[in-house]
This record gives sequence, structure tokens and C-alpha cells, in this order.
Amino acid sequence: KVNFDWVLMSSLASVLLAMLLNLWILFQLKKDTNEGGIKIGNREMLAYGLPHMVNNVLFAAIPLIEKIVIRKVAGEETGLTLLGVYTAAAVFQTVVFMVTQTVNNIWNPLVFKHCENEKVFKPILHNFGMAISVITVVGFSLCLLLRRWLVLILDRLYYDAYIIAPTICFCACFGILTTIYGSGINIAKKTIHHVIEPVLQLVLTIGLCYWLLPILGLKGIGLALLFSMMISRTCKIIVGLHLYDTGVSEHKMWILMALCTAVALASLFFTSLMADVVMFVALIAAMLLILNKDLLMVIQTAKTLMIPSKKSEKN
Repeated sequence: KVNFDWVLMSSLASVLLAMLLNLWILFQLKKDTNEGGIKIGNREMLAYGLPHMVNNVLFAAIPLIEKIVIRKVAGEETGLTLLGVYTAAAVFQTVVFMVTQTVNNIWNPLVFKHCENEKVFKPILHNFGMAISVITVVGFSLCLLLRRWLVLILDRLYYDAYIIAPTICFCACFGILTTIYGSGINIAKKTIHHVIEPVLQLVLTIGLCYWLLPILGLKGIGLALLFSMMISRTCKIIVGLHLYDTGVSEHKMWILMALCTAVALASLFFTSLMADVVMFVALIAAMLLILNKDLLMVIQTAKTLMIPSKKSEKN
């Protein structure tokens, strides 16, 4: 209890130090050329890359600030209890984060390789986005259905984490979708929007925690996280698609995410096993109905990503 604030401050200081180290490395780089022979100087790299670094620092700092706010708003004793449960539930966010990093490593090189050829890349962007949408719905649905058993990996003191675990899982999965549909921000070099997203999320999280946590307790934390992440990341997707759209309507993706948001909201208040089964079946059925024939395209896209063709293997 005595050293809690110092742990948070030291973690934040280490992240800031890492950003300064990255800046130092950046200015040590000599001017280089890309494949097209265009010179890229430090100033251009800094203008493009600095928002990415700030984005990473803010997203590392947000969970720390959330913990401080939760403990302060809920009070010393209650705050520590809620903090323990929230931290335990965040395990699911960490797991999805590792998947997100893998997707980033695959997706970002693909973006810059094909983005100049819109006829080639726009269908890739649409198909990849729809595939991630399906994975998000399925992953969230399974987490909702199995939440009582998934939390058994935690200490029994934190069993209440099952209440907010599906919501946290969905918010984390939605972050992967933001990476896909927000590609236009990087393509257009409008990377300042990478700073706006976490700032908006942080402001909303703090405000909603102060409003909802005293009234609803743990459920208030879940609501604050759900609304802050969905609003900030939806704004980023809208900007990304405005700067570089897919060439087709993405209404099916928006409908699926709206349904998931509604179910995540309901899951905070209806926590019986029967309710979980009903929400699981309803969400999967709605997904199949909405996608219809597009589901075959999604399966083919996923198959292509996971099983490379013989031609690509030779290359």
C-alpha cells in the first residue's frame, strides 16, 4: 500500500525514458533512401514517427492513470479491492495485446507495399477488416460464454473479474480492428491522429470513472472502459476510412460492432449462465445472418493468411 504510487510513477518514468532514447537514436540515423531513391531526412521521420511514440507512451500510461483514479474515487479500502479485480480482468487484455502485436507485424508492411495501388489494396483492406470483425465477434462471444471458467486461472479473491472480463476482451479486440481500418492515417501521413485517440480515451475514462464508479462500483469501471474505448477508437476508424476508404460500404462491420457493444453493455448487468448462453447464441446467429455470403469471403481471406500458397513459399 505504501509503495503503490511509487510503482506507478517509476513505470511511467521508464516509458518516458524509452521515448527519449528513441528520439536520440532517431537523430543518430543518417539520411537514407527508400526503394524509390527518395531521400528521407530526420525532420520528416520525426514528423511522421513522433506521434507514434507519443501514442505508445500514452497507451502505456493510461492503465496506470486508470488505477490511480479507481483507487482515489473508490476510497482506500474499497479502491484496493476494485483495483485487484480490475487488474486481474486485464489479463485478458494482455493476451489480446500480444495478438495485436502479431497482426501489426503482418499488416503494416502489407499496407506500405500495396497502398499506392488502390485497385489491389482496397479489396485487401476490406477483406482483412471483415475477417478481423468476424474474429472479434467470435472471440468476444466465446469469452462471454466461458467467462466463469476462464477466470478460474485467477486467485479466488478475484473471481468477480468475470463480470467485466467480456467487456475488456471486446474493447481489446476492437483495438485490432482500429489498426486495420485506421491505415489511412499512416498512408496519408496524418499521424497526429494517433495522439488524439489516447488523449480522448483518457479524458473520457477519467470523467466516466468519477461519474459511474461511486454509483455502480465494478460495473461502473466496465462502463467507463467500454464507452471511452469505443468512442475514441470509432473516431479513429472514421478518420482512417475518410483518408483511405475501402471502396465499398462497411455498414456490416459497423452493425456487428454495434451489436457487440450492446451485448458487452448487457453482460455487465445480466451475469447468469442462461443470459450468457442466450447472448452468445443471439450474437453468433446475428453475425451469420448479417454476413450471409460474405462469410465465404472472410473464410477464404483467413485461409490465405494462415496457409500461404505454394507460389509465395517458393518466393
